[in-house]
Formats: sequence, C-alpha cells, structure tokens
Amino acid sequence: MQTKKLKKLALVSSLVTALFTLNACTTTDDYAKQVDSNASVKEIKDLKKLDINGKFALINHQNKTGANFSYEKFYDFENVKILSPLGNNLATLNLSKNHAELITPNAKHVGKSGSELLNNVLGIEIPVDNLFSIFVANLSNIQKDNNGFIKEGFIGPYKVQYKSYRKVKNFMIPSSLEITDGKGLIVKILNNNIKI
Repeated sequence: MQTKKLKKLALVSSLVTALFTLNACTTTDDYAKQVDSNASVKEIKDLKKLDINGKFALINHQNKTGANFSYEKFYDFENVKILSPLGNNLATLNLSKNHAELITPNAKHVGKSGSELLNNVLGIEIPVDNLFSIFVANLSNIQKDNNGFIKEGFIGPYKVQYKSYRKVKNFMIPSSLEITDGKGLIVKILNNNIKI
C-alpha cells in the first residue's frame, strides 16, 4: 500500500516539476520576443539616463590589467571613472559632443575624442566614444541568439559579443560583454549594477 502512495507521489511531483519548467521556458521565450520588438529597441536607444558600476579587464599581447569602473550617461553627457579595487579614482573621462576631457591625478587633457585621448595619454585603444551604444547593444551587423537577444555586432572595427543580459525595469541590458579589435586586444566588461 505504501509503495503505491510513494509511486503516486513521485508521479505527481514529476508532473508539477515538468509544468513549472515548461511554464518558465514559455515565459522566457515570450519575454524575449516582447523585449526584442522594435518599440523596445527604440526606447532603449532613446534612454536619457543610464548608470553602470562594474569591472573590466584589458588584455593584449603585452599585458593584462583590470579595474573597476563607473559609467554615467545623462542626456548628451557621459562620465566614466576608472577606479582602484578600493574605490580610489584613477582617471575620469568626461564626454560630450565633439569634446572630451581625461582627468588623471597629475593632469587634465582635453580633446575632441575620448578614444583618441585614452590612446594618446594612456596607450589604450578602446571605443569609449561609443560606450552607450555598446551598453545598450545598438550595433551594426548584429547576430541574434535563439531567444532573439543580440549576441554580437560591430561598432566600427570593434566586434562586441554579449555573454549575458539582466532585466532592468522593462529592458534587458547586457551585463557581461567582450570587445575585440581583431589585432589581439580583448576588453572584458562585467556590469554589476545597472540603473535606468
């Protein structure tokens, strides 16, 4: 008698687990389709405010380095802070249309492009003038995964691959990504805290 009850309990438990799994898959696919609609993509590109705190690793033929960062977009102004593991400000990059400032502990550098400033002053070639487009996956030549999320695309000569996304309010924002230039540079970015 107890064997029949155990078998029945196991069958009911299996059915309930299967239903929850099926429901979760359906919900994820439906949400992915909804997020991928043209209206949602347009809204993401039109965001006026975006705050991200995270970590990055810069890997090339000569060395590997990493740090924390803070990114803030407010309308047409962008601010990037490179921070030590203890939170000390190592450099600040302020970007607006046709104007860039790189502030280090010893100097302030001004130019038209943040990417040029980083390259000239620190020897780092990364597309910082396009960070907002990278962070919201607004790229060209995109490829999507099976759920409709952008898995890779290009910003100029840089290839951007998205490893994972995080739901922030009604949007799916990339939370882990990798940028490569085809010449040996790899930038890995992990967005720990995202606010809209």
